[in-house]
Amino acid sequence: MQADLDQNLRVESGAPLFCHQLIRLADNHWYWYQRYHHLLVDGFSFPAITRQIAAIYRAMRRGMPLPANPFTPFAEVVEEYQRYAQSEARGRDKTFWEQQRLALPAPASLSSAPLPGRAASSDILRLHLALDKQAFRRLTQAASGCQPADIALALVALWLGRLSGRLSYAAGFIFMRRMGSAALTATGPVLNVLPLGVQIDPAQTLAELAAELAGQLKKCAATSVTTPSRSCAMPGAPPGMSRFLARSLT
Repeated sequence: MQADLDQNLRVESGAPLFCHQLIRLADNHWYWYQRYHHLLVDGFSFPAITRQIAAIYRAMRRGMPLPANPFTPFAEVVEEYQRYAQSEARGRDKTFWEQQRLALPAPASLSSAPLPGRAASSDILRLHLALDKQAFRRLTQAASGCQPADIALALVALWLGRLSGRLSYAAGFIFMRRMGSAALTATGPVLNVLPLGVQIDPAQTLAELAAELAGQLKKCAATSVTTPSRSCAMPGAPPGMSRFLARSLT
């Protein structure tokens, strides 16, 4: 698995865009390894495909009829976006995001190197932090009116601010707006990476920061459209700049 991930997996490399391997550890112990390029799937469709393959496998094992295909052709997602591109809503959303962009603070970075001119890299740096469940429960209970995901986002915002030494910064936030869309049952990558401005007031409580960020996200979500593999880049931000991983917070 590590050898597969250590390859040059960029599209231009010619390497396969996906890989499936069954790795046998014992007679009754197997690993199913899956790797997809992000051009093919996103964090929503990856587990959906996995569930469907598992359902097909179970049906075959039990001699039952194969389950129906639950997925929408991706062409319908593209057609839906093309209709949006010709609508009045697109003009309103464009105006909103142009204003947002002008008001954004500089993007945050965890590197001491300057952001402009940074070369793109396929390297992935991972840091796993586990918050004590009891401590997190106490925080959510003290912040009445805030969802646990809002508190988690506020904690990440504070953490990034502390590491970057910034009280005001912009970061990319991954939006996957599939509800009410043909994309709800599509398997392709359908998302936006949109800029979120973070303003940390040292006098604020955690609950106040969480509510403020949640309000911003709600406003951004109302003026963003689910697009096939498209992102809104921030000024001066290279590939790989700081992003809130929405999937891990919800």
